[in-house]
Amino acid sequence: MFTNNGSTLQTDITTFGVNMKLAHLGRQALMGVMAVALVAGMSV
Repeated sequence: MFTNNGSTLQTDITTFGVNMKLAHLGRQALMGVMAVALVAGMSV
C-alpha cells in the first residue's frame, strides 16, 4: 500500500489524524441531528 521509505510512518500518522478528525466531526454532526430530532419530537 505504502512504499517502504522514511516518510511511511509520518504518512500513516497524518492519515490517522485526519480520519480521527473526520470521525469526530461525523459524531458531532450525528449528535446534533439526534438532538434536533429529539427536540422536534418533543415539541410536536
